[in-house]
Amino acid sequence: STEKPKEFQSFNFTARHEQPFLNYLIGRGLDPAFVVSRYDLKYCLTGTFSQRIIIPIREGKEWYSWSARSISKTNPLRYITASEKDGVKSEPSNHLFDFSNLSGGRLLVVTEGMFDTIKIASSFTAGVHATALFGKHMSPRQLGLLIQLSQRYDKIVMGLDLDAYQDAVALVQQLQWYVTYSEIGSISPVGKKDFGAMTTRDLQKELCAYV
Repeated sequence: STEKPKEFQSFNFTARHEQPFLNYLIGRGLDPAFVVSRYDLKYCLTGTFSQRIIIPIREGKEWYSWSARSISKTNPLRYITASEKDGVKSEPSNHLFDFSNLSGGRLLVVTEGMFDTIKIASSFTAGVHATALFGKHMSPRQLGLLIQLSQRYDKIVMGLDLDAYQDAVALVQQLQWYVTYSEIGSISPVGKKDFGAMTTRDLQKELCAYV
């Protein structure tokens, strides 16, 4: 596993300098207390990842990598993903986001990005969980993990961004070769570019239609 940098700080929800980071989460329609606890989110004030929310890529309690989301609306580089020079031992594409919390249910939504997954989980739609591929493509290890998860979920749907329809179709076809336990399909964010931009109410309505 990977040692996380010492400049990554834990939220205590009282320090004044945390407020911009918490405001960013609130602005995305998220409950900071829930998402910080669920995803072990950190924040950073100095160095390469300064003014970014740190999203760990973990299995169990082990950190393997991380992505850092800028809280600034003007920063053109929205995400920075840790690389070998940061001391990580594994690429994000070797993992599924939030894998260790995916205990089974009626529907698993596979998204592109972590905030899409976080928004779906934050909708608290009964029987629905989500994970992210960190992009539009599926690595061999991610495929293996999804095959494992297919034994826990009634249905797995590819929920890529609105501009990635063909990629979603390709992923569905790829999974269908290997998965016999789950129904495989796709789902699109209605009226928005991605699930992270949908309101909780619209998201619940959309997800319930697929459960």
